[in-house]
Amino acid sequence: MYYTRIHGFFERDGIYKVRIDGSGRENITKDKAMFLNVAGSWIYYQNQDDGSSIYRINIDGSGKEKLNDEISLYLNVVGDWIYYIKDGSIYRIRVDGSDQHIVSDKGGSELNVVGDWIFYRTEHDEIYFKYDMFKIRTDGSEHQLLE
Repeated sequence: MYYTRIHGFFERDGIYKVRIDGSGRENITKDKAMFLNVAGSWIYYQNQDDGSSIYRINIDGSGKEKLNDEISLYLNVVGDWIYYIKDGSIYRIRVDGSDQHIVSDKGGSELNVVGDWIFYRTEHDEIYFKYDMFKIRTDGSEHQLLE
């Protein structure tokens, strides 16, 4: 199992791995990480120590690589792609950091990819917590409001 440890007021101190029974805890990296995704032998994450950009590291702690150079939120690794939110828009980039492009400029937050669909929400009233839920195909087509 892989996780980030939070202490204090959302202060993070790295990525850890531990056996299911709780034994053998080991620090993989000291990077302040969010949005962990384990895919194959890689851990993909947002590195808050480096501008909240996307990184990946082998599950044994070797081979750390920076994949982009921008604030990237709500990472979802699906197949050969990483889907994420940047500046309120939905983007995707290959898991090796190549071929980055925008999927939709009609993004929001809390992205989740299921099959060929990206689900996300937009906030239109932060005071009363009113949200709209949308879905869009991973290729950027068929943008729909969910009722």
